[in-house]
Amino acid sequence: MPMHVGDQWKVACFLTSGTNINTTGAAFWPGQIVSNDVTESEGYYNIRYAGTATRDTQQFVQGPRQISGKIKLNVQDFRFFKYALGSVLDTSGATNLHTFIATNNNDSCPEVGGDSLPAFNLEDSNSVLIGASGLNNIRTLNGCFVNNLTLSCAEGQPLMMDVDYVARTCNFTSGASSSVTESTVRPYLFSDLRLDLTASGTATQNLKNVQLSIANNLDTPLYIDADRTIGTPIPTNRDYRMTATFN
Repeated sequence: MPMHVGDQWKVACFLTSGTNINTTGAAFWPGQIVSNDVTESEGYYNIRYAGTATRDTQQFVQGPRQISGKIKLNVQDFRFFKYALGSVLDTSGATNLHTFIATNNNDSCPEVGGDSLPAFNLEDSNSVLIGASGLNNIRTLNGCFVNNLTLSCAEGQPLMMDVDYVARTCNFTSGASSSVTESTVRPYLFSDLRLDLTASGTATQNLKNVQLSIANNLDTPLYIDADRTIGTPIPTNRDYRMTATFN
């Protein structure tokens, strides 16, 4: 969704509520989002049949509806790793520790009962600063699952994250944008990062850039259930990839 002069662009994420991935719970600040590119396909079938006396397509029929998107953000926390890997264990103490744990298909998470990956909902809105609130353009994506997550950093630059996701539904409305509290924590920078490649914790030297990727390779089923939308995405083989460049 592009930004326009005189508009306020905002992206808010929401926890899913209970076992229903389409039910929105509490809002959370996703980070300093730079872009959110959404791709929607209505999956039209071009229908041709005998007896119409024309070479043209006779009907366009809506087929499977598929929705995907990509968020790019400056990293203020690592919450999206939970959505990419499946779970997180929080330990309080002098230093709070967050341990991300990869789930398998025989595990389940509290956000979506019976599924191994948690879902989130996403609201992407342009709020017009003048005139009636009915001029606002609000896009809500429900049942979002992380397909690929990439964390990257280059020398002298902020830490960046790309989150590729698939969604079950997408709806457009007007009215007021949802409220979300902006985080005032500064984003992570290159100077906050180091790369250890040994169990002893010895830091690498002269690192110029590094990239870590997690791929869930989601299968998006289209069941015969009187519904055009995809079913709950199914994680298949998980892949990890790390690249680094040194002087």
